[in-house]
Amino acid sequence: MLAQAGDRWTVTQFSYFRDYAPADLEGFREWARHLPCQEIHKVIRDAEPIGGAYARFPASVRLHYEKLKRFPEGFLAFGDSLSSFNPTFGQGMSTAALEALALHDCLGDGLRGLAGRFFCKAAKVIDMPWSVSVGADLALPCTVGPQNLGVRLINWYISGLHEVAHHDEVAALAFHRVANLLAAPPSILSGRVLWGLGRGMALRPRAEVAQRGVRQVAGLGREILVLWGRSSCPAGVIQW
Repeated sequence: MLAQAGDRWTVTQFSYFRDYAPADLEGFREWARHLPCQEIHKVIRDAEPIGGAYARFPASVRLHYEKLKRFPEGFLAFGDSLSSFNPTFGQGMSTAALEALALHDCLGDGLRGLAGRFFCKAAKVIDMPWSVSVGADLALPCTVGPQNLGVRLINWYISGLHEVAHHDEVAALAFHRVANLLAAPPSILSGRVLWGLGRGMALRPRAEVAQRGVRQVAGLGREILVLWGRSSCPAGVIQW
């Protein structure tokens, strides 16, 4: 649940591999009732919807235009036409904004060969959020994609970081800076984060973690914008 202007909320329910939240209002509310944390259901069960539900998002897709030898003059692919991310991670708009900055830099050098120069810069912008979101999806055994040793090691590390971040603000901030494209992924390997991770995994305070939820949102706001009514997570990962 994300707060919006005018005492409105955007509610997104995510699911993988066919167990999708229904697109109708009652089904959407009922699906929320079966979540491990009940706070979201308590808010939306009596809330007034102000929009319909969006259909599910089937897959993450990336097209490597930077590998083309030729591209039509006067045209560019941009945003989702370059890479379409699993919206669970909320990185699509941020990536498009960074692509806009890359385009601004390319335009400063003129229009000649603009597409090729822009696609190379955009590919570097996309690499980081793509590796973060797709790597997380590959942690699920049903996801289709290359699951090499590097991906498995990163996912093991991120899993431990998530657990420690419940009670370690340095770990939490480090993860969110990477997730929000404010820092490069290697920043989560800093000495302070590694120390907190090692200490946290040794202590493993699970009891409190299992009880945490978004208690602060219960009872806040009465109007709910149903933005993604069905699963917006991929049933697979496709990369060209």
